[in-house]
Order: sequence, then C-alpha cells, then structure tokens
Amino acid sequence: MLAQAACGSGAGPSEATPTALPSGAPPSAGPPGTPPPPGSGIADRLTPPPPADHRVDRLAAGGHHTCARLAAGTVWCWGNNDHGQLGWGEPTLNMPTRTLPTRVLDLTDAEDLALGAEHSCARLKDGTARCWGANEGGQLGDGTTEDRYHPVAVQGLAGATTIAAGASATCAALKDGSVRCWGALAEPSTPSAQPTASAPPSPSAQPTGTAQPTGTAQPTASAQPTGTAQPTASAQPTSSAAAVADAAPVGQGRTASAVPGLAGITAVTVGGTHACALGKEGKVACWGANAAGQLGDGTTEARPRPVPVKGISTAVAIDAGPTSTCALLRDARVVCWGRLGEQVLGPSPKPLSGGSSVAEIDGHCMRGTEGAVSCKRGDGIEVVEESGVAHIASGEGHACFLTTAGDVRCWGSNTSGQLGDGSKLARPTPTPLRW
Repeated sequence: MLAQAACGSGAGPSEATPTALPSGAPPSAGPPGTPPPPGSGIADRLTPPPPADHRVDRLAAGGHHTCARLAAGTVWCWGNNDHGQLGWGEPTLNMPTRTLPTRVLDLTDAEDLALGAEHSCARLKDGTARCWGANEGGQLGDGTTEDRYHPVAVQGLAGATTIAAGASATCAALKDGSVRCWGALAEPSTPSAQPTASAPPSPSAQPTGTAQPTGTAQPTASAQPTGTAQPTASAQPTSSAAAVADAAPVGQGRTASAVPGLAGITAVTVGGTHACALGKEGKVACWGANAAGQLGDGTTEARPRPVPVKGISTAVAIDAGPTSTCALLRDARVVCWGRLGEQVLGPSPKPLSGGSSVAEIDGHCMRGTEGAVSCKRGDGIEVVEESGVAHIASGEGHACFLTTAGDVRCWGSNTSGQLGDGSKLARPTPTPLRW
C-alpha cells in the first residue's frame, strides 16, 4: 500500500476531462460528463448516505485515489476511477472521478488495504484477497489482464497476513512465512504506471512534481528472510521471474505464485519495478530492477531473484518507492537506498536526514513516535502535523493521515478529487475528509 508521496504538477484548480460513454452504455446515463439520473440505481450507489459511524481504522493512498476501511469492515474510496479502482462495479459509467467517498461493492470483511498506481486490493479476514482496477500486468491476480470495476478474488492466495501493491504488481506475505506475488515487475506497458519521483506535499506551498505510489507494510516486529542458499538474508530462488514464479514471462504472472527462496517473511513492499521482503530477524531481501541501486546489494545489476540488502539486520518495517527502498530500524532510525526523489543515495543503505524517532514510514513521509507527521522536501524535512496522528498514507501527488480519533485529513494534488473534500482544488495543508 505504500506510496512515495510527492506532489502533483497541477497545483491549482483542475477538472478531469469527461470521457465518452463506452459502447453499450445505458441510454439513461446521459451525455458524457453528466451524472446518472435519480432513480437509476446508479445515482444512489455513487452518492450513498454517509455511514452513521464513519470512523476510519485503515487508510491507503494510490496514484490518484485513496481508500479507507471503516471499523465495520466496509471500504470507501474516492479520486480517479479511469480503470475502476474505486470499485463501483459499473464499467459503463461516464464519471471518471469522485470527490467524495463511495462504498466499494461487495466488500464487507476487509482487514487491510493496498493501493497501486491504478489498482486497489483488500486483504480479507480469512487470509484471502480481493483486487479491482487496472489489470494490464495481471496485478489483480484473477487470471486475466482485464480491468475490473468491482472486487475479484486473487487466485492461488490463502493465509495472507500482509499485502502490498506497486505500479503493476502486488505481493502478499503468508502466515507460513512465504511470499506470493502477481502482476508485473517489468517496465509497465502504460506511461502512467511509472511516473517520476519528486518532492512530497508541502504544508506551506502548493505541491509540485510527481511520484509513483507503491506498496508497503508496517509490521510490529523485526524479521529475517532465510533460505538454504544465502542464510544471511535470503536464498536465491530457482525461478527466473522477478515478480512472480510461474510460467509467465520474466516479471509476469496473472495469479498468485510463490517467490522461491524466501522463508520467515513478515512483510513485503512493492515499488515501481522491484519488490522487497522483511524477515522476522530484521534482515531484508529485494529483487527486480536495480538501475538506481534500489535493491541495496551494492550493485546496480537487476536481480531476478531475491538478494540480501547489505548492512540491514534490525529492520522492523520496509517501504519501496519507484526507484528507492527505505527501512525503519529497531532504534527508530530510517535508512534508504536507491534514488529517493531527486536524492541519489546509491546501492547501499544510508541514514535518512531527519529520520530519527520514527514509528512509521510511507513514501516521503514519516510518523514520529509522538504522533507528529513530517515529510521530506528537497534536502530538508517539513513538519506537517504536530501530534495526534495514528497512520499515514502517501499517493502519487498527495498524502493523508489518520488521527487517533479516526478522522482523515489529506493534502497535495487534487486533480481527481483524491483528497476527498468534495473539490478538485489542490490543498497545501491537511484538509478534513468530507462524508
């Protein structure tokens, strides 16, 4: 679910261009860009009454959309819906964005959320998962490459304890310590799937730049990848696939498949074209693209199989960006490697400036042990919120946090309504979610 928060290039008011109705759209839908008429059933679905209890207990941000899980287990999303990533279940609708929360269809027992560039996933209480949205790389795991406008079951997945989504791939750690992935870690087939990283949303200025959302995991204990070939962090898997280990091309897979050579894994994270796993003893292993050194093995060579990150043995959480990876250490410090926005860190872990007394990492933003939120901007760190934050989530050009009271506030780019405040105006400071 993690994303590398950066700021959208459109800092001022912006409206999405209405899209024409696909062939076969219902006549009642009206001209492109108009809402469905009352009584159609569609209008009621898109503007449901706000839940009586809308306290949020889980939050995730994607490319240009955001989702929240309520205490009752239902999931509500807002923002861009070009590929069905909001889960309405209506592929013929001519409304590509939503600026207020809309309930995801047929999803009542979600336990965790993970949002990629243009797809969304939920891990259910029974250890299975459902995904919806863009599917050009098979990142929904339903055995196809067709976009889905409502949640579909991930095939070949059971016993999942964490889930993470990246540009065009999704991974899950299982209760037996293994890892399964689906989708593509190869270069995405669409330009929008891998934007360029830049600075995070600023609390004092209109956001600028872009970055790519990715998957993340925040375990509560440290971990250690293990295996028979490389006991220091991870064994070399026997498959040549970077994202998955089935018969599909390198880095491809339409259903959940095991990543060989990993054991004792408690968390996973997925970046633009790479992925990493965190083991129970605190070591990290990564695989996939490595041009910026995002695998942390001291080289810039792509690795189709997991390789250990050098010098990491006390990690408690990991987070992958488009071309970077960060780890939160047991002593509450943050180290990163690869290219983090405009900052070139190289292929070996380095301490992140301002990354101390940290409890959670997500993209360019960090939550401190006292509940404050700070985000990296350029060479410095800017404080966004002083206290009272329970969880953070970063998207492509926006970021959000969840307060200890269950309220949501977002800031940054808002061209698709991803801030959920009922507008498409960029917000330089945290703005409350509207229900």
